[in-house]
Amino acid sequence: MSDTWSPQEIATWIKKHYLSLRGGTVLGPVTFLDDVASTYLDNRYWRQWTRVLVVDDHALVRRGVATLLAREPDLEVVGEADNGQRAIELTRQLTPDVILMDVSLPGMNGIDATRAIHAEFPALRVIGLSMFENLEQPAAMREAGAVRYLSKSDSAEALLAAIRGGGESGRTRPGTTILGGQIVLRTPEAS
Repeated sequence: MSDTWSPQEIATWIKKHYLSLRGGTVLGPVTFLDDVASTYLDNRYWRQWTRVLVVDDHALVRRGVATLLAREPDLEVVGEADNGQRAIELTRQLTPDVILMDVSLPGMNGIDATRAIHAEFPALRVIGLSMFENLEQPAAMREAGAVRYLSKSDSAEALLAAIRGGGESGRTRPGTTILGGQIVLRTPEAS
């Protein structure tokens, strides 16, 4: 077997080891073993991949990011949203591990959506994205609960590292703002 097992391979392994522990006899119906395997596979803490929700009002950007992430064996795009309200709804339905959140969205913007999501799901990681590189948006996103802010002009590698939790997190020191992987603003409170 490879390093990544399919659900069928895991179910087969469980059955094999269950039978070997029981001396080759099945004490219950085999469907019980399938149920056990399904329970473990459906539990998000046993998965080896990161579930990502992509939020952007531009369909081309959403599909491009989703296509990029689909090539990564440890990442799974679980949904896409085109506005902040839909992002909140999908977060409740799909329970992603990471949300890529565009800042400028119609209706409820990415900052307000991040604030609402963070209030309900404080452990969920939100990464802010924007084509604008001003200093106010990264600070506002971080204040709303985002762990990172990237410019859409950053590299694919920077985006993948942020999703995987690598690199510089946006919560290094109070008053510090990270933009494109660089510390760009340190307020007097940070000194």
